Amino acid sequence: MEHYAPAQQVFAAGLVFARMAAIVMLIPGFGETFVPIRIRLSLALTLAFVLVPVIGGAVPPIPAAVSGVAFAVIKETAIGLMIGTILRIFLSSLAAAGEVVSIQTTLGFAQTANPTQAAPSTTVATFLGLMGLVLIMVTNLHHLFLTAIVHSYVLFPFTRDLPLADANTLAVQTFSRSFSLGLQLAAPVVAFSLALALLLSPVVGGAVPALPATVSGVAGAVIKETAIGLMIGAILRFFLTSLAAAGEIVSIQSTLGFAQTANPTQAAPSTAIGAFLGLMGLVLIMTTNLHHLFISAIVRSYASFPFHKAVPVRDAGALAIQTVGRSFSLGVQLAAPVMAFAFIFNIATGLVGRVMPQFQVFFVASPLMVLTSLSIFALSLGAVGMVWVDHYRELIGVFG
Repeated sequence: MEHYAPAQQVFAAGLVFARMAAIVMLIPGFGETFVPIRIRLSLALTLAFVLVPVIGGAVPPIPAAVSGVAFAVIKETAIGLMIGTILRIFLSSLAAAGEVVSIQTTLGFAQTANPTQAAPSTTVATFLGLMGLVLIMVTNLHHLFLTAIVHSYVLFPFTRDLPLADANTLAVQTFSRSFSLGLQLAAPVVAFSLALALLLSPVVGGAVPALPATVSGVAGAVIKETAIGLMIGAILRFFLTSLAAAGEIVSIQSTLGFAQTANPTQAAPSTAIGAFLGLMGLVLIMTTNLHHLFISAIVRSYASFPFHKAVPVRDAGALAIQTVGRSFSLGVQLAAPVMAFAFIFNIATGLVGRVMPQFQVFFVASPLMVLTSLSIFALSLGAVGMVWVDHYRELIGVFG
């Protein structure tokens, strides 16, 4: 009885592992970037050990030359990459739907880290991508992935040449189906945006100027309207930073500035309190119907900035400066209770340290500072929300 694997068995296991590793590194769910490479390779190795006794008999004999062995390994790896890539491409339909929804809802600026991609994407696209992974697991689609891996040895046996033409055709078809499906998934939001535009057209249609005679005139009109829209959106976005400023001040005063987390309202991480206040601001916008005022401001903007009027660059600059100043001032005001307490607390701890030098003030003051600061912040949270909503409503009223 031989106590070691024969060369043919090792060769078969190597070919199976080459295809398994390539597939597992790419398929949705198992092949995500947040899954460690060692875990993915361990799963591929386990699958290879399971499949070798089943399909090992179909493996051709070991080639006589080293180049033949290398070519067989490369061919199996290419087939695995082809299968994994095609399955991965179809997941992009959710990303396409998320991008379309974000553009239609003017939330394209809300970027966040996307665990399913190597780059940040819109918050809606990130949510849909993660939802897709959850659906794959809860609906047992990953079982079908494993079944497809086994069936791949019937479609692409070891003795068959690499199907480059079929792979290219399937990849092109998958790309087109993914994009088409993404548009279908986002169709309700696109339809709503179109209906809203049609509803607004009778209101603003009479003020629309005649079609320019030249292409440059059309391009200039489109660029001007885009600039006005960016101005309005940027000014409304600026004011949201007041909550971020308040969160940063509270974090510093409560010695929690090191507690960083991903902030869905920004493209970079921020303090946990700043992220919480940013999300609270979005919730307040929806629950207090400020988003209705946004739509009203959009309609009234056609009266404040008609089509025939030049871009108000000077007014926009002055309003932007005022908004930034008001945002920072409001952020300080919202954080004022915690700032006042921190000032008094620091003076008190300093006096205690001077009166009793032997007393370890730092070890007692630090946890007490965090506890009391967060308590005061929680007690003032209701007033913070009311004051912020009132100031935001006043800002929206500037547009008409």
